[in-house]
Amino acid sequence: MADEQGNFGYGQQHPSDTSSDTNVEQFVIQQALAGISTMKLVKVKAVDAAAKTVDVEILTKLVDGSGNVTDQGTVYGISYITAQWGKSAVKGTPAEGDMGIMVCADRDISAVKSTKGSAQPGSNRKFSPADGVYICGLMNGDPEQFIEFKDDGGDFTFKGGKKLEVDSVTGWTFTGIVTFKDNVQLGGTINALAGGVYDKAITTTGTITANEVTAGGIGLKTHHHTTQGGAGTLTTQSQA
Repeated sequence: MADEQGNFGYGQQHPSDTSSDTNVEQFVIQQALAGISTMKLVKVKAVDAAAKTVDVEILTKLVDGSGNVTDQGTVYGISYITAQWGKSAVKGTPAEGDMGIMVCADRDISAVKSTKGSAQPGSNRKFSPADGVYICGLMNGDPEQFIEFKDDGGDFTFKGGKKLEVDSVTGWTFTGIVTFKDNVQLGGTINALAGGVYDKAITTTGTITANEVTAGGIGLKTHHHTTQGGAGTLTTQSQA
């Protein structure tokens, strides 16, 4: 099999690997290092959301000294990362077909996963895909739902075109129907989207309570009623 320079040797061995004891030792070390798993590109084949694990297919194939290609197969029950701090988290579940990164622990972590605490390694294996952890997505298509942070604000985008945008100048903008299940407390006025007077209807089956209500520039507390009678004109003032 040829190496990167086109030199032919036996299998994965370069002719110079046997030219000295040092080169022989170096070849043995390189072959040993080739058996270590550190980071692997994988594809999610199945998801167990309750157990927070995924089954993943290792995407990079193996090539032996004769050029034969072998699949690395599927690794089962790999824990996946959740962005969590104490009782707070950004929750998301991997989906079948996701591509991502799996890192492999330097020791057997099966006992730690089982007890969720400090434990001795469950076996003598080291740097094994069986002790992998699925980190995140990589090389996937654009998401339909996401949180995006920008220099001047950010976006919370959800399926169906629903969006919450935050701008350092204009503030918060909701796209879609907003439902409040509790009291709404306002510290300012209700304005139109472009600013100025809000000229749309406000409909309620309850009571609107206010210190003053103004319609057409006339205040409810200060407006006057003028009536025409046979004895002259009678003017009355609304009482607060």
